[in-house]
Amino acid sequence: MGIRKAQKLATRQKVLKAARELFAEIGYEDATIRVIAERAGVSIGGVFTTFASKAEVLQHVVYDWAEEGLYQELERRLPEFEGSTAERLVEVMRVIFSFNSQRPKVTLAHIGLAFDPYPAPGARPFGHNQRLLGHMRQVVLDGIARGDVAPETDVDLVVDTVAGVYAWNFRMVAQGAGEEEIMGLFARQVEMIAKGFAAKAN
Repeated sequence: MGIRKAQKLATRQKVLKAARELFAEIGYEDATIRVIAERAGVSIGGVFTTFASKAEVLQHVVYDWAEEGLYQELERRLPEFEGSTAERLVEVMRVIFSFNSQRPKVTLAHIGLAFDPYPAPGARPFGHNQRLLGHMRQVVLDGIARGDVAPETDVDLVVDTVAGVYAWNFRMVAQGAGEEEIMGLFARQVEMIAKGFAAKAN
């Protein structure tokens, strides 16, 4: 690796470390690029040599956290899930919720980016993580194979609807609601959604 590339990589890691700390401590809005640069010990220009926007920094922070624990935990737990497709979807989202609720400020900021009418360069907000969406799709496809999901089901529509309900419910974290209250509501919502994709009895 050349010296310039190594320096750029080192700057990138400093920025990500500083951003992780600041997003958790003071929130996404207050952690400006200037504040992140100061914490990282780099110039503002140094931040922009490796990231196109603060939104892109947030995206990398969220995805790095997922790489460090969420994906492994979800993939370890998936074979253990039992019950109906609706119940399995709830269990998938419970694992995700347990992980995200440890970093509520960061998660709420990431969800909020999905509603930005002018997306920042490089941003991939909530709903764009194909690895997590892929696990949800597989649960629905497995349900079709088992026979409790109608074969004509629009799988992507089901996944999008379930993810949307999850994002809406996450606002309750900021209101002080606990995991059992939030996931209990989510389970009832998914059961209602499931009535639309349930296989018809012969």
